[in-house]
Amino acid sequence: MNPFIETAPSGKQFVSKKVSLNRVMLAKLPLYGIDDAAEGKIAFDIFSTWAIINFIKANAPKYGIDISGYADTKLPVFLNEGLQSSSLKIKNFCRYVAIHFGNRLGLILLTLKTGLPQNRAARQEWNDEHWEYFKNLKTFILCGGLASGRLGLVFKEQIAYVFDSANVKPYDIVLFESGFLTGVLGAAALAKQPGSVNLVFDFGQTNIKRALIKKDAKDGSLIAKVYAYDSIPSINMWEVYDDAEVKHKEAVQLHAFLKKAICDTYREAEQTYPELSNEIIISIANYVADGVISPALSGYEKLRLLGENYAELLSEELSGNLHRIIKVKLIHDGTATGLYFKDYKNAMCVTLGTAFGSGFPEIKI
Repeated sequence: MNPFIETAPSGKQFVSKKVSLNRVMLAKLPLYGIDDAAEGKIAFDIFSTWAIINFIKANAPKYGIDISGYADTKLPVFLNEGLQSSSLKIKNFCRYVAIHFGNRLGLILLTLKTGLPQNRAARQEWNDEHWEYFKNLKTFILCGGLASGRLGLVFKEQIAYVFDSANVKPYDIVLFESGFLTGVLGAAALAKQPGSVNLVFDFGQTNIKRALIKKDAKDGSLIAKVYAYDSIPSINMWEVYDDAEVKHKEAVQLHAFLKKAICDTYREAEQTYPELSNEIIISIANYVADGVISPALSGYEKLRLLGENYAELLSEELSGNLHRIIKVKLIHDGTATGLYFKDYKNAMCVTLGTAFGSGFPEIKI
């Protein structure tokens, strides 16, 4: 039994917030000589989009690399593209960065696999059952922007290198190349009506992805058509607030922004598909159980301040805005990704994006 999957009062399963890989502490490195500076740090601090961005910004000038033409959020794209650059200087620099973070990712996974006593003690919310899960896990499915292209391949190579150096049997690493809409396509499993046309959103901490999904006319479990809209940059994703009033104000702004994004997309979609379903499915970068957003270090956590059940609140307000009964289905983004890979056994999905996202193919919702 998976200790990270719990059951809500409705009987539906959900991913516990305990699973977060971002808070894995490398209290004692399972292998020295790779990146000893990682000891004593949590996974998020050594491997995340922003960790990569800050590393590139700090080191590019030392290597004579001009990144002035790139916004911070585009530096991971520069890294991936640079691995195949015609400029040997850029290519070597990007490979240096990719290997550095591939090694760090390898150390994080090796920490999970080995479960050293010091690392177990540092993660007090996990017991032996949680550590045994990672010891016996067979496959990690890596998806998301940082797992794509040549960058994902370098990460996979370095994970293998770290495990081989430690003389530990590695996990099977599966890279999913087209990860842009993985969460959207997984969340679409919640729309079960054959022939239905649904809007599906993925509320990420960097972007909001939007798609129109048409289900097969005979089998509602199959997707017949996907139309992806342009993504929208997320707002108010700052996670730490010292002032409760400021946090509430930003929650209100975020809520209004999300409602507008949904309504604008809905009105645009129904121009082409007047039969557009009143059921809207949303994957969100926060743990969710039966529409209730869990406390977590996420930019969306602040939405809890607006109502006990955010799915119900959003359904009610969208119904008023769109002048029809709207039903919102809200799902944790890692869970949505897990649903996309439902055919895998003894596997865990990890999204490499703004932070680590986690999901499980075996979940039943």
